[in-house]
Amino acid sequence: MLYLFKIRITEKDYYAFNLFHALRSPYGKPSVRMIRILFAIMTVVMVGYELFPFTGELTQIISAVLMLILTSLLQLLVHPFFILILKLNIRQMKKTGKMPYSPESTMEFYDTTFKEITPGQSSELAYDKLERISVVRGQAIYMHLNNLAAYIIPENCFPTPADTEDFIQFLKTKCKTTDTY
Repeated sequence: MLYLFKIRITEKDYYAFNLFHALRSPYGKPSVRMIRILFAIMTVVMVGYELFPFTGELTQIISAVLMLILTSLLQLLVHPFFILILKLNIRQMKKTGKMPYSPESTMEFYDTTFKEITPGQSSELAYDKLERISVVRGQAIYMHLNNLAAYIIPENCFPTPADTEDFIQFLKTKCKTTDTY
């Protein structure tokens, strides 16, 4: 065994992962961009519909300006909207008692595989099953299995910054796609 971590995932860690995933990761960031582009396209279509044919009426101009203002507000509210939805989803999962993570686990890292041991189950995977590694400095290391699931290794699992860096260098040899944020 090359590395061994006793991991404690809190609700705050889970929230931070989901916030990162939705707004900054290569998986979520394109979705946010697409929503913004769709808002802009919808505005152009609505303003074009309102102004064509242009009659010069004041109500026509006011209506087009209001649509532009509304779209600007929507553009500004995309991130807060994602955050609100995330908080509501986590609150709902907490209420039903179905949080999608184990609060305590042990992760063991070997040459060709890594193993997660939680109360009640154990899973072992080869490193080639990892799609990418995301290193969020001061927060955590996310080992993505796909665009929806990842192993979370909070930075508090490492005794020193040098240990964190050593582990990151190890992961870079196991997964070809490693991003640092």
